[in-house]
Amino acid sequence: MEAIVPETDSGPLRVALAQAIAALSGTDRLVVVAAGADGVVRCHVRRDESGTPCGYRRRPVAWADLLVGTEGDLPGTTDAERELLGVAGLPAAGPVILVFAPDGDDSRADRVRGWLRAARPDAPVFRSGTPIGSLITEAIANDPLCQPYDLVVLRPAPDTGRLRLGGLRLFGSGAKRGSSAQVSVRCGPDGGMGTVFAVVTWDGGVPRLVVQYAARLGPGKHTLTARLERPGLVRFVDPEGFVPAEAGWGELVAMVPPELPGRVDSAHLICAVEVYGTAAEVAERLSRISQIVTVAGGSGDLQASLIAYGPHSYDWRTPDRPVEVLAWAASPAEVAAGVDRLARRGVPKPGYPYHPDAAQLEDMLATVTGLLREAGPGPRAARTVLLTVGARPPHPPEDDPSRLLPCPRHHDWAGLVRYLTQKFGLAFAAICDAPPEPASGAWALLGRDLLAQTSEVDVRGLGPALGLTSAPPTPVPFPLLDEP
Repeated sequence: MEAIVPETDSGPLRVALAQAIAALSGTDRLVVVAAGADGVVRCHVRRDESGTPCGYRRRPVAWADLLVGTEGDLPGTTDAERELLGVAGLPAAGPVILVFAPDGDDSRADRVRGWLRAARPDAPVFRSGTPIGSLITEAIANDPLCQPYDLVVLRPAPDTGRLRLGGLRLFGSGAKRGSSAQVSVRCGPDGGMGTVFAVVTWDGGVPRLVVQYAARLGPGKHTLTARLERPGLVRFVDPEGFVPAEAGWGELVAMVPPELPGRVDSAHLICAVEVYGTAAEVAERLSRISQIVTVAGGSGDLQASLIAYGPHSYDWRTPDRPVEVLAWAASPAEVAAGVDRLARRGVPKPGYPYHPDAAQLEDMLATVTGLLREAGPGPRAARTVLLTVGARPPHPPEDDPSRLLPCPRHHDWAGLVRYLTQKFGLAFAAICDAPPEPASGAWALLGRDLLAQTSEVDVRGLGPALGLTSAPPTPVPFPLLDEP
């Protein structure tokens, strides 16, 4: 009788399962038959079209159903033997593993083992009390990849800009569970559905889907961390927000635009927002900035900045809140994160000591001037736009007929606008809470290239109107890779 492998030592069986699964290719199928105290169970393992090993387990058949009408020792050839071999489903060729549970000197069990071994005398035999299903699941999870896993990306052709479907390597052949990979991609506009991150293998240039997720990361560059949980299962662990994608593969491929919309290279959108007023007013302004940056940033490598300004205090016991630079020449995603931080903050309570009819616009203009000066004489964006979103006009530098109190630092907002135009070639856009006066006033100058009302602004048309994009961006379902 064979030496029994104790349940606490299923090492040889684990090794045999791992080797047999690793050897599977094409339409090969591994059959595992386990005969235990309660009956017979048949499992088989094969690889799917992506090369992932998949295990299948039939419903166990109890001895009472197999050995009906038999008493004591079984005859040499009976209906019970044929029934058993039919349940076992042993193929004439191909890999087979037989597993018997330790069950003492039961003569009927010995006869059953003899039938199975006679049907496939070349099959290795193991004794183990460990559930065969758990051993097969473990072996599949530990199986190294037999084909590389790629992340589906879109590459713009350098000569025409047309988008080509391709792959970015995540895990190579031989990678094992627990392996991790880090890749950098760029997300375009997603049309509100999120970008789809699909992991595939390739069969003669045809992608075979392994798993796919969707995430709303926002336009711009992102670094992703993926982990191989087992063959057939990859998870994106950083950043957060990945969920299973519901769209079909054919539907996603059909959504790929021929090319990305045209854009102005090296565009820089500086967003300045007034964070004073009612909570609803501030929330509406922040929402508009988030929408504009998301839409405009999806069509190219847009630099974006976010600056917050509020009211001046005219009581020395309550100091000014300084103009705050939350992001400068950053990605749209970083600006979106800055908008989220502002949205979580409270706003100053309106009233004394804050001026009710003006805001630190002139301080914001001075801050932008200083930041552009600090950038030095190096390469500048081909198009720089200052977008101001607020309600109140700037303070004058000195006493004037407007009866607004002068800026405590005596910044001349009109002079700063002229300087930014002449020195840096800025374009100016403004979005006001109330209907702006188109012909005169500070908002007419701050919005001389585009002037709109907060509740009526055309978010998708703003990019083309300001020269940031040549057309409203088309949703791009997959991440982009700019490298050839």
